[in-house]
Amino acid sequence: MTTPPDNSFWSAKTADRVATEQGITEPQSLDVLTGAAADLWADDDEFEQFLVAIERHPHEPASA
Repeated sequence: MTTPPDNSFWSAKTADRVATEQGITEPQSLDVLTGAAADLWADDDEFEQFLVAIERHPHEPASA
């Protein structure tokens, strides 16, 4: 007798189910999520320059 294929990949999962499978036990605070990278740029102008640089050179490798 042949074992039927595992079709669980194609099964729809709820967000709660995925969170449980990934070990997420509680929702993250929005303040924590939005402030996680707050200190990467000195000010808004520096961040804008970063975005412009990305748009100008999207395929150039990063320098190490």
